[in-house]
Amino acid sequence: MEKVRRDTIRKLGDMAAMEYPLDIDIKHQTKQGIMDKLKFTSPISNLSIQYELNPSSLCNGVDPYILILIKSAVKHHYLRYILRNTWIKEIYRTFPIAKVAFLLGYSHKERLIVWSENQVSGDIIQGNFTDAYRNNTFKTFMAFQWVERFCSKAKFIFFVDDDMFVNVKLMEKYLRTKSITNETDLLSGMIVKGGLPAREDLSPWYIGKEDYPFLLYPPYLAGCAMILSQSAVRKIAAVFPYVKYFPFDDVLLGIIMNKLGMDIEQNEYLYNVHVNNVTVLHKMMANHGFRDDEFLSKIYNGYSEKFLLKDKRLFL
Repeated sequence: MEKVRRDTIRKLGDMAAMEYPLDIDIKHQTKQGIMDKLKFTSPISNLSIQYELNPSSLCNGVDPYILILIKSAVKHHYLRYILRNTWIKEIYRTFPIAKVAFLLGYSHKERLIVWSENQVSGDIIQGNFTDAYRNNTFKTFMAFQWVERFCSKAKFIFFVDDDMFVNVKLMEKYLRTKSITNETDLLSGMIVKGGLPAREDLSPWYIGKEDYPFLLYPPYLAGCAMILSQSAVRKIAAVFPYVKYFPFDDVLLGIIMNKLGMDIEQNEYLYNVHVNNVTVLHKMMANHGFRDDEFLSKIYNGYSEKFLLKDKRLFL
């Protein structure tokens, strides 16, 4: 598997030398001890999230082998219903101790239906920030904060978007190859290289030079699907308050990983292409672009018939 060392991208502007987003040696600071990190430096980001909904007891009394946190648009009620009845069911069948939760922002219009949904499912982590694309960094920070506070014993953490097909059997096969300790930093996903900051004002990915002066983004893991170890989550969560807010969460994570000198791994089972052929999907751990809930259900029916049960449907 390919690995990318962060110090090989100094030509981008030497982010590891600490001119962005904060002029301190975070890598050295975190090596001194996570709990004492940066204690002589004032935070520059007020990213403390208050919870509208919080299943704080989800991991009580257990050390999950895997915790799955699904970034979901607040209005995707039926898509979450489909996921709970497709690959999430397979997660619980496959892994001895697994926990799953959805990550939502807030919408006044959707508050009652989300509350009712959570009364049934009990699996929604909802922050007090507006649910919007450019607030995804709040959602991601909330995820890291929640793991640190409420599920710090989970061995693997899988961050994934709600429009992803997930091949649970292949995920289980991949994780069996990973022998990690409490100090192992695993950061696995689809590596994005040579990303260009969008400078056009009308682009949804616009970022001004005053917020990001470099010509390229560092290599980063696409935010739609990535697997991290608890150690990696802990270190990144410790650094969040000391970096400037950035609207694109996966790029910000890449910047933080760069500053920490972390390796990222290209996962051999993840590809940045959309497919809907179940035979091809059988060879992929996750695939994005399944925003249509009925189509996702149809794909899972076909997948389960061909590869899981053979003679009857497992899913809806």
